Amino acid sequence: MENKKETIQYHHIIQAVYDTAWIITRAKMTDIITFLDKKITGLNTQSDFSLQAKPTYQIQNGIALIPVFGVISQRVNLIQQFSGGTSTELLKLDIRAAMEDDEVIAVILDTDSPGGSVDDIANVSDLIYNFRSRKPIIAISNSLMASAAYWIGSAADRVIMGSPTAESGSIGVVAVHRDISKMEELEGVKTTEIYSGKYKRITSQYAPLTKEGEETIREKVDYIYSLFIEAVARNRGVSAGEVSEKMADGRLFTGQLAVDAGLADSMEDIDSLIKRLTTKSKPSTTIGTRREINMGEDTL
Repeated sequence: MENKKETIQYHHIIQAVYDTAWIITRAKMTDIITFLDKKITGLNTQSDFSLQAKPTYQIQNGIALIPVFGVISQRVNLIQQFSGGTSTELLKLDIRAAMEDDEVIAVILDTDSPGGSVDDIANVSDLIYNFRSRKPIIAISNSLMASAAYWIGSAADRVIMGSPTAESGSIGVVAVHRDISKMEELEGVKTTEIYSGKYKRITSQYAPLTKEGEETIREKVDYIYSLFIEAVARNRGVSAGEVSEKMADGRLFTGQLAVDAGLADSMEDIDSLIKRLTTKSKPSTTIGTRREINMGEDTL
């Protein structure tokens, strides 16, 4: 940053990250916070990270391969500038296009993601779940399907572990509060917020987190967690109690352990999976194109 004023202004931009509930692994959440701290302190991150555009899906012998890579968020944003990632808006377009594509006979969600923000995840999961009757949809952990990525992948007809060391799970929710009041004090800055409504600034970043603020965050986290459990129960065809007892303690399950816990159906590498699903037609590889779809419509 060029000066202290710009540093403080930057806090307003990234505060949205701390106001969002995340369904993501602890390691990736730590990476994100570290990245944001670098931005605040003025370290150059441009040489370390670059925006990676999400590709359109590929079609191999009638199988649409849709990547679900990196941090998942509703729109391409700051986080994706350093880790690449998947936009749920673009992912939904890819899924719809593949389902409408006469060349596609089945869909593989090729997943390597630690999860992401909660925004729009339930909509993607519902979209996949409701499409299952039209064409087979298989989600493969290749090699990580965690948190938000599992919420999405669990909606497929089958969940596959791509190797004995592939991981799935991390069913849980996390929210972060950042108190910057001491930092402002050291920089000779004091922020006073004028607001109406008891809860408008109940979790303000310019003051220590109060008991009421913590309870507000906890209520949101617990609610999203319950939605996550209910979605997985529906998607996997089991009870919410079974999900809570066997799958939803925040752990990542590896390989056969994920199958044993009920998070996945079997183990198979992606090449074998594609070969098994491949039609007898002449081998080909093409790139699917997203069709013009009304972004405001979620009807199937």
